[in-house]
Amino acid sequence: MLSVPVVCVLLNILSCLNVVSSSASCGIDNSPTSHVYDGVTRIETYPWLGILYYPYGFKRYTTAVVLVTKQIALAAATEIDELPKDDFRARARVVIGQNCSGESIGIRDYSLHPDYRRDTHSTLAIVQLETDHVTITLRPICPPPSLFESEKFYAMILSENCTQSTVRIHKMKYVSLEECKIFYRRADLDLDSMWPMHTACAKSVTGGHCVWRSGAILVIKINRRWRLLGFGIYGPGCEAPSRFLDYSKYHHWVQRSVETIGRPAITKVAPNYLILRRTSSNVRRFGECDREEMKAELFTDEINMDGPGNMIYNLTVVTAFEYSCVIFKASSLTGFQNGPTPVLNLRKWCGAPFQVCAGGWQYLEINFFVEVKYLRGVELRIAMYGKQAKTLDPPKAMVFLNSRLNYPYIPKNPLRERYDDDLSDEFVSSGEKDMKVKGSSKAKHIRTSPKYQFLDAHKIALVADPE
Repeated sequence: MLSVPVVCVLLNILSCLNVVSSSASCGIDNSPTSHVYDGVTRIETYPWLGILYYPYGFKRYTTAVVLVTKQIALAAATEIDELPKDDFRARARVVIGQNCSGESIGIRDYSLHPDYRRDTHSTLAIVQLETDHVTITLRPICPPPSLFESEKFYAMILSENCTQSTVRIHKMKYVSLEECKIFYRRADLDLDSMWPMHTACAKSVTGGHCVWRSGAILVIKINRRWRLLGFGIYGPGCEAPSRFLDYSKYHHWVQRSVETIGRPAITKVAPNYLILRRTSSNVRRFGECDREEMKAELFTDEINMDGPGNMIYNLTVVTAFEYSCVIFKASSLTGFQNGPTPVLNLRKWCGAPFQVCAGGWQYLEINFFVEVKYLRGVELRIAMYGKQAKTLDPPKAMVFLNSRLNYPYIPKNPLRERYDDDLSDEFVSSGEKDMKVKGSSKAKHIRTSPKYQFLDAHKIALVADPE
C-alpha cells in the first residue's frame, strides 16, 4: 500500500503532507529562557497562537485560533458559525505566530464538531488552512499528554486588538467541577447552554482583573514542549473559575478528521432530506450546505412518480470533480401532502467481484444509489454543486518528493573527467562497453570498466516516503 505522503502527491495536493507530519517540531517556543513568567509577552514567542479575521465593510471581525497541525487550526464553533458564509473561505484569513500585519493564510474549509448547537458554547471548529504556497514556517502545539503530574499549567490569552502582538500568560490552578458549578450557580450562569459537554475548570493563581476571551488556551510545558490541555470560552475573569473545553476529549475527533480527508461525508438532515459531500483534499463537513458551497452548479435533476412504491436513483462519484454539496430531497406530490413523508436512504453499491470497490488511502470512484420509499406520489430533486478537481501530474509529484530527500554521493571517475569535453552524455556505462570519442573521422574505442556508473544527479529519479 502506498504511504500517505505519496498518495497526497499523486492523488491530489501537496498541502496534505502538512497535515500528516507535524510532531517533529511541535510545541517548541521561541523564548530565550526555559522559565515561564506570568505577564505579557509577544505572540512571536509562541508560534502556534493565531488570529482569524474576516473583513466586512469597514470592520474586521476576529477570533483567536490555535494551530494543532501544520494545516489544521482550532477555533470556537460559535464564532466561526456566526461569520457570514457567502464568501467565508474566499475572504477570511488566518495569521499564525504574528499579529494581523503578518503574512496571512487562506482558508480551504472548516468543519464544526458534531455536538455543536447554535444555542450552546459546547464545542470546537476545525479551520483547514490553504498551505500550498505558504513561505513561513508553521509550528503547531503538541497534543495533550496521556498523563501528567505537574501542577504548573498556564493560560495564554491574545490581545483583543489583532494589530498588537501581546499575549498575556497566567499561571493557573485546577478547580474541581463541583466547585466550578457552585460558583456559576450563585452567579445565575448555570445554564445548560453555557456548559460545554466536556469541561475543565481553572482559575488564575495571582488573580487580577481580566476577561477570558473565546480562544484562550490552557497549556502545560513538558520536556521543553508545550501541550494543549483546553480551549477557553468567554469567562467572568481571572479571579473566578473559568471553563475550558477539555481538549483531550476532542483530540481524537481532530485526528479522525485528518485521516478521513477525501472520503464522503453524508448528513441526514431529515428522513426525506440527505446531503452528500466528497472532496479529495478538504476535511469532511456535515450539516446544511452553506451559500458558498452552492455557488457553482454541476447538475440538477427532478423526477416525479405517481402511486405507491420504491424508487432507485443511481449516482457515481468520481475524482474528476470536487463535490462540495449534493442535495437529495423527496417530497409528496401536490395533493398528497397529508400522507406519510417519503423516506430517503443513500447506500453504497459495489459491482466489482468480491465486493472490492476501493483500496489504499481513499476511494477513487464510488457508486451510490438513493432508495426512495413512498406510499403515494413523490417528487425527488437532486442538486449537485462543486468544481472540477485540480490534480498534479506525475513529473511534478516526483520533483516535489525528490526535493525532500538527500541525494546519494556519486564518486568522480578520472576517465570521465579526462574525456569530459569529448564524450557524449547519451550513454550509461553499466558494464564493459565501447565509448566513441566525438570529433574524429575515425572513432576511437576505449574499453571502460564497470566500476563506475555515469549518471547525472538530476537524472536520478527517487520515489520514497519523505518520512
